[in-house]
Amino acid sequence: MAYDLLIRGGRLLDGTGSPAFGADLAVADGRIVAIGALSERAADTVIEASRGFVAPGLLDAHTPSDVTCLGDPPARARARRGCTRPLVGRCGMSGA
Repeated sequence: MAYDLLIRGGRLLDGTGSPAFGADLAVADGRIVAIGALSERAADTVIEASRGFVAPGLLDAHTPSDVTCLGDPPARARARRGCTRPLVGRCGMSGA
């Protein structure tokens, strides 16, 4: 089975508070399907992460994205910082 995405050699942070651990991570159909020693497996896209960390998307519970998300719907700058789920409208207003 070829994966859609294979992230090789990163230090994985699983979001539980456990220490990071070295492993490869494979994604197929938008879901994580395998974690472990997968370096010999094929993938459409391979990311070499041996110098970095692999972490789940982060939640931003207090963000000013209410209005800025209208100008940049993919929220590229926020996603580059790891935030994949902003919560908007929490300050009593929302441009969206």
